[in-house]
Amino acid sequence: MPPMLKMPRNRTATMQLTLTLVARGYVYFTQGQVDSGKRERFIAKMQERYQVLATPQKRALLRKKGQANVHLILYPTDEKQTTFDWWLLATSGEGEIFDQETMRDARNKSSRLTWEPYELVERQRTGQQGGGRAWTWRRTRDDMEAWRALLIQEARHPNPTSIQGALTALSHSPGFAGIREQTRGLYRLVQEKTFHQLEYPQLFWVRFLRLYDE
Repeated sequence: MPPMLKMPRNRTATMQLTLTLVARGYVYFTQGQVDSGKRERFIAKMQERYQVLATPQKRALLRKKGQANVHLILYPTDEKQTTFDWWLLATSGEGEIFDQETMRDARNKSSRLTWEPYELVERQRTGQQGGGRAWTWRRTRDDMEAWRALLIQEARHPNPTSIQGALTALSHSPGFAGIREQTRGLYRLVQEKTFHQLEYPQLFWVRFLRLYDE
C-alpha cells in the first residue's frame, strides 16, 4: 500500500517543496484546484495514473527505465480547507502524463510556475555563493508594480503609521532570495520617497525549513 500524501505545513513550506522538486529536475508542471470533497478521489486517480506516491526505490527504477517521475503537491486555498490548490510536477522521460495533461516547462519565461503573487524563476547565483544557476521565488511584475504604487503613495502621507504598516507587511513575505532582494529594493524606494524616520523590519530568510508537521 503506498504512503499517504503529505501536505506541507504552511505556504512557505509548499513553496520550498516546489522549488526543491523543480531544482531536482521536476521542471514540467500543470496546476489547478480541487474541492475538499473530491480531494481523496483526485489523489487516488493521480496515483493510479502517474504513481505520484511512489517510494524513492520505485522512482529510481522508473528513472533507470527512462520513465517520467511525477510528484503531486496540495495546499488549501483557505483556512477552512474548502478548496485545494494542486500541482503535478514531472521529470523528463516517457509517461502517460504527457499524453493526458497539458504540461508546461517551468524553465521557459512564457510558462513559469506561478502561485500568485509569486513566480518561480531560475537565475544566476550572486554574492558569496559564487557561480552557477539556482531556483528562487520572486514577486511577479504586476505585484511589484502594485507595491511600488502603494509605497510611493503612503511614503508621501503626513502620517507615518500606514507606511510603517506596509513595511511590516513586506517583511512577512516568504524569505526566498528573490523575494528578499525585491523587498530590499522596495525599502530603498521608500527611503528615497519619504521624509519620515522609519523602522525597516528585518527580513525572514528561508533556511533548513521544516516541510511537514510530522
